[in-house]
Amino acid sequence: MSNPDFNNVRLLINADGSYQDLSTYAHAVSKVGTAAIASGVVKYGDGSLAAPALGDRFITADLPEVALGASPFCLECWLYLTGNESYGRVFQGGPFWLNANSWALIPRDLDVGGVLAFSCYNAVGAGVPNGRLLKATAPVPYGVWSHLAVTRDVDGVLRLFLNGVLEDVNLAHPTLLIDSGISNFIGLFAPVTPNGADRITGYVDEARLVIGEPVYTTAFTPPDKLPTAATDHYVASPGEPEGSALPVRVVVQRADTYETLGETSLIGPTGAWQVTFAYSGAVYVIGEFADAREAIHGPLLPLAL
Repeated sequence: MSNPDFNNVRLLINADGSYQDLSTYAHAVSKVGTAAIASGVVKYGDGSLAAPALGDRFITADLPEVALGASPFCLECWLYLTGNESYGRVFQGGPFWLNANSWALIPRDLDVGGVLAFSCYNAVGAGVPNGRLLKATAPVPYGVWSHLAVTRDVDGVLRLFLNGVLEDVNLAHPTLLIDSGISNFIGLFAPVTPNGADRITGYVDEARLVIGEPVYTTAFTPPDKLPTAATDHYVASPGEPEGSALPVRVVVQRADTYETLGETSLIGPTGAWQVTFAYSGAVYVIGEFADAREAIHGPLLPLAL
């Protein structure tokens, strides 16, 4: 399993002392009712989002960055479910049902036999009964931590996962707008209507929305604590023929994936050749060598940017 490009993380709440967004967007999150940070029921870290009473919830403002549209995305969290009302949502996009911005991840959806489901109102107009695009074979159980994920890949294929197991796939609506694609808001534990029924109680940990990549397309081992910044191991890699004094590539390694960040500059020969890399306004010396040939072929120093 690979971590996504952190630039694609649009919302990230790990509830370790705060319910605020830890993505680079740093969206403000508000709480309603007795919603709070809990320390007694936690999956990772030292806190979780708690909604002990029906109607408690966490919610963002209306934001363009969290609109799903027809983009690839991944919506995921750990949920410890304690109570449910018919169509209670752990994740809710948009103000309420019967709205073009409305979508929901429903742990125990009575509309489809009480199982985990993902729905969007726009799917009703596309002929999907009650907008239920995906449904699992089982409900989210009470009283234990479960990992929930909904993804959409670059081909528009939707997938639903429960504890890393692929539960359902929908290939029939590759261009469907999940919401308007313009602006939306995200709610955790949100009811169908602002003060209505269809709510859940429980705890959420490690909640994340990624837009631009699906993250999961096959069965996977649910992740441990999610990274809260692009602080993974950065390495430099030779990229030019032997004897060349041309730049080398600098790549970031995140788990089993690599992303090219840029190219180095080779400076010398005053004293020693230095390989430098400019990133985010700073210049890093990642190697110092006796001649250009050695500078091209390393070894180069790891970076922690």
